[in-house]
Amino acid sequence: MTEIVIRIQGVPTDAVPAIWPLVQEWIAEALERGQSLDTPDDVLTRILAKEYQLWVVDDGQPAAAFVTRIYSGSLGSALVAVCLGGKGMDRWLFAVEDVICGFAKDKGCKRVYLHGRRGWVKRLAQYGWQEDTVNVMKEIA
Repeated sequence: MTEIVIRIQGVPTDAVPAIWPLVQEWIAEALERGQSLDTPDDVLTRILAKEYQLWVVDDGQPAAAFVTRIYSGSLGSALVAVCLGGKGMDRWLFAVEDVICGFAKDKGCKRVYLHGRRGWVKRLAQYGWQEDTVNVMKEIA
């Protein structure tokens, strides 16, 4: 059996324009499924402004991308997973979770947050994540 090697790389800001076309569709799908009010262009603008960080997952070929940001408050910092999209999540989610938490620790963050659909609670429970708060939303016509 061939071992699958998962590589996760933070994309340097100057390399983002070359990488973005490869991952934009995954980011767009993740934003749409998460009912974000941001567009892929909004996210790209924030990445290029160094407000967000872009990451690429490779398992022999590009498999996924995710975006993070660091939130700083008076009581500490937290890493927020803005969106995550790709294919074959069962193969690489463990590695993404490890990288996200390691990056957060390196940046002095006290917590890591992911705001998303209810399914994330079950997916991430095996890594020690727990449901924290509930977002309540109402569409205004």
